[in-house]
Amino acid sequence: MAPSPSSRRSSTTRSPGVLTSPVNYNYTGDGVDVFVKLDVGAWRPSATHYKAKGLGTTGLFVNGSFADGHTRDSEGYMAQVTYKFGPVKLGVNCGDSKLDSANSTDAGFNPGLVESNKKGTIGAYWSLTKNLTLLAEASRTKSEAQAGGSNQSNTFNIGAFVGF
Repeated sequence: MAPSPSSRRSSTTRSPGVLTSPVNYNYTGDGVDVFVKLDVGAWRPSATHYKAKGLGTTGLFVNGSFADGHTRDSEGYMAQVTYKFGPVKLGVNCGDSKLDSANSTDAGFNPGLVESNKKGTIGAYWSLTKNLTLLAEASRTKSEAQAGGSNQSNTFNIGAFVGF
């Protein structure tokens, strides 16, 4: 039986510049996601969307709540389209994952707390064999913090994928 997305956490109450004793609290995390994929000839479009409360970001229950037990809402999407001709596949995808502040003071406690992670990628993939694919991808990412700071990067990757 899979564990329920509920959590009993021990955390620390925070005031700007002050760390106090642990506080126990309970909260329940809930979420839903929808995924659609089509195969239309050589085209393969797909999309997913999720919406959650208290489930966090990066991992289950990671920053899903704050020390006072207020849960954080999250929502995001990813859309992708690929086209394959012979051993070559071309693709493009984009996505955004957003995590709301649990209350008006979250950004003051941790100004680096994530608000949004966005990424877009274009790629070319060449299947040399059933299990070996060469690839080239270019991506642009941007992360924004609750307090307004941001970080972005542009990357280009060349590599190989071995499946087994």
